[in-house]
Amino acid sequence: GASMEYMLILYVCASTTSVCSPALEYKTRYTDLYDCLNDGYKKAIVQMEEVGRLNTNKLGVSVKFECKKDKSEEA
Repeated sequence: GASMEYMLILYVCASTTSVCSPALEYKTRYTDLYDCLNDGYKKAIVQMEEVGRLNTNKLGVSVKFECKKDKSEEA
């Protein structure tokens, strides 16, 4: 079908060093932007909890994510 799929890309960043982790690309494909963003927020919370309170406060960790249209389907 012609339906666009979205992919979720997540980054863990430390404000103290302005360094972000390599992009975490999830294999899941979402049928629309809403589903992608919705899951992105959930996964961001999971990532933050994995980093933990101590490192989050010490390093100024934040989790960023984006939803990109998956172009590979169009070929």
